[in-house]
Amino acid sequence: MPGAITGAQTAIDTAPHERIFIFLVPAIHVPALSSAAMVRCQPKFRPDNTTSERQLASALSDSGRQVSLNELSNWRKDGLLPPLASTGAGMRAGRCYYWREPDILAQAQTVYDCLQKHGRTDETIVLLWLHGFSVTPKQLRRAWLYRARLRPRAKIRVATSRDTPMLAPNLSSLLIQAIIGIGAAANIQDDNVEGVLALLERASIRLGYSQYNSRPNFVEQLWLALRLMTTTLEAGDLIRQTSDDELLEAKQYMHIALLFLQSSGETACAGNIVEVLGPTLFIFALAMQQSGQTWILEAARAKLDHVRRQQEPAQLQYARI
Repeated sequence: MPGAITGAQTAIDTAPHERIFIFLVPAIHVPALSSAAMVRCQPKFRPDNTTSERQLASALSDSGRQVSLNELSNWRKDGLLPPLASTGAGMRAGRCYYWREPDILAQAQTVYDCLQKHGRTDETIVLLWLHGFSVTPKQLRRAWLYRARLRPRAKIRVATSRDTPMLAPNLSSLLIQAIIGIGAAANIQDDNVEGVLALLERASIRLGYSQYNSRPNFVEQLWLALRLMTTTLEAGDLIRQTSDDELLEAKQYMHIALLFLQSSGETACAGNIVEVLGPTLFIFALAMQQSGQTWILEAARAKLDHVRRQQEPAQLQYARI
């Protein structure tokens, strides 16, 4: 039909013989977004070289460690992970939370493994400190003292024929024999005494000391006596009375020794060398500091540095282990 309007068109008469055709489009109602929804729609940007909680949980899963976001939050609350940093993501776009620490994955893996093995926060905090991760001295003191209180008390064991003492020709030998006797009598918990002694033997040979094979149990008893003494010291006021700077300095001495031992070859305890030897070396360093015998630590550091420069010229810097 001439002049008919088809489809969804309507005509508006304007001037004679002129018409404007308008296409009618169905109206769609779009509800207004709430401010919270607007925030969710805004893209959030993190600085480069940072790690979000979801990224950390995913990386832990890739390494065979299943950890939920709630568990990561609890680790932060317990001081096992550093606090999250944050930055604004623009006007009304909220904040973005992340870790700046480049070794956050290594720290989270250490936390997971220690909790799986011991199930205790205090043990985990101590191990983080020994590994060189960020732990405040206040955290360390509280965790170490609690850990010391829970440690099983030393017991007496029956000495065997291999512990038979040697005749002492003089007073110094007699006193050394007394210490050895205490080591033979002390039935203290030790993770892997054979692996420890094998590692110490390798390290001593690197330092130029002769190998001692005439009485293998002699060295074992000395080591157990040393463990007994350091265990007794850590349960007292040594940790509590040491200043923050002295704690950090003792940790540095401990790391130098641990790195030298770690580079001395594979042994049965090399995989967990920090957990096995770290506490004893750390308490020993603290005791030397507090007793005015820092010269012993300095002499040991100079000796270790000299040997490493000769044997490992390409590895002169000490890092976290």
